[in-house]
Amino acid sequence: MVSETVDDNPALQFEYDAVGRRTIRSSPTGSVTSWQWDPAGRPLGLTTDGHHLTFGHDAVGRVTDWRVGELAVHRGHTSRGQLATQDVIAHPASTLNLGVEASAPPRAMRQDCYAYRPDGYLVDHNIRRDAIDAVHRSFDLDPAGRITAVVQDGHPTEQYSYDPLGNITDSGSDRREYLGNLLVRDGRTRFHYDAVGRLIRKTTTRPSHAPDVWHYRYNAFDQLTDVTTPDGPHWHYTYDALGRRTTKHRLDHDGAVAVAELIRYTWDGTHLLEQTAGDTTTRWTYQHGSYTPLTQAVDQGSVDAEFYAIVTDLVGTPVELVDPRTADSVADATTDLWGHTTWRGATDTHLRFPGQYHDPETGLHYNLHRYYNPHTARYLTQDPLGLAPSPNPNTYPHNPTGWTDPLGLVPCPPTTIEGPNGESLPAVQPGAVGTPVDSGKGLQYPISPNTPGLDPRVTSVRIMDPVTTPRWSYPHGYAVYQNSAGQTVNPITGRTTVGKADPFAHIPLPDPNP
Repeated sequence: MVSETVDDNPALQFEYDAVGRRTIRSSPTGSVTSWQWDPAGRPLGLTTDGHHLTFGHDAVGRVTDWRVGELAVHRGHTSRGQLATQDVIAHPASTLNLGVEASAPPRAMRQDCYAYRPDGYLVDHNIRRDAIDAVHRSFDLDPAGRITAVVQDGHPTEQYSYDPLGNITDSGSDRREYLGNLLVRDGRTRFHYDAVGRLIRKTTTRPSHAPDVWHYRYNAFDQLTDVTTPDGPHWHYTYDALGRRTTKHRLDHDGAVAVAELIRYTWDGTHLLEQTAGDTTTRWTYQHGSYTPLTQAVDQGSVDAEFYAIVTDLVGTPVELVDPRTADSVADATTDLWGHTTWRGATDTHLRFPGQYHDPETGLHYNLHRYYNPHTARYLTQDPLGLAPSPNPNTYPHNPTGWTDPLGLVPCPPTTIEGPNGESLPAVQPGAVGTPVDSGKGLQYPISPNTPGLDPRVTSVRIMDPVTTPRWSYPHGYAVYQNSAGQTVNPITGRTTVGKADPFAHIPLPDPNP
């Protein structure tokens, strides 16, 4: 694709090299982003809004470091491919120093250290800022890998209990009530639904005040089109033919569009590229093949443009914004387990969990195909794919420290699995959408061509459900790699496997309760 036009907006345009890799993208507002690649198809550099980013990779293609201006981010991985450490380093005046005095030494801005239990779930997260301020966060998990408590510096800050379907029944302060699988009460808030399970009204009682009432309306495609807030404003949303939100605007009490509130959105596939409100445009870039954001630029017309590097957590949620020209932190965030975020500092970002955008007018997160409420850890509508992706069509993935849902459709498991000989095998790629397999129970995910660590003939991986029969015994499920012909292959050599005799035919998934 070389050009994409949505409605009457200017085109989004692309250029490619001789082997089909994107080299230039021109946005409708005139912003140009360019990429440079190595022979293995890995990004070496990215230039956007006058800033150049460089990337380093390990032998299996994982990003181990990236740098922009005076800021560098270094990542270390475990033998199983999990993120073990992330160091954010300031290199003041490191690229050019014409003065008499030497450049200031590198400064450690932030270090995140992660520890996991044997099945891959996160259990410890240590954060050290400016080599002084330290925070230790640990996670208590049940046998299914769901987090029952978040403990910070020895004190529980969040506590949860669940029913068999993964619905939160108790969040420490308020108990929740359900009608079937629908949340109907959370403390002082009641929820009301239409006949197909879409949230249409939310009412919160307040002592000595009238209740706060929210109203929600949808179109025939289950897309949220209108929200009326307790203080009066009426917000309206529109979408393109691919289901992506293209505009948001506020209506006055007479039903007329308040043009000053109009916000337009530009997409690059399923990645939000730009938002434009009046003369202010905000742009984002992302790590290649991922929903992890790298930069945020804010162009305010006559005002000097702002440009920030985005530091993210384990799954790609923004936690800090840094000015790469000075390596100064301008804002940092605190996020609870299910995504409710508080920013501190001179600015912030609307980006939340991978693929999510925060709407301040509603407190909801737009998640492409659905809207997510971080206060309840639930979506407003049922999963458009039904029960195929998950037994619970209303909830976010069961453990948000390792699982994501960037499209609002399918929970995405961790991106690597352990092979028969301890290999770290790339599996489900960030943002990949699984489709139900035609035999057995499980989901099939695409594998990008020339994925480092896999034979180039591998085109997909199947993540199968647990099965125990006289012939097969995989109590925690198993993975199957396939080629374009649908044949099971050894993911490292690309050769077709022969039944259970080859340990790569069915790769057992780990015990969630070691």
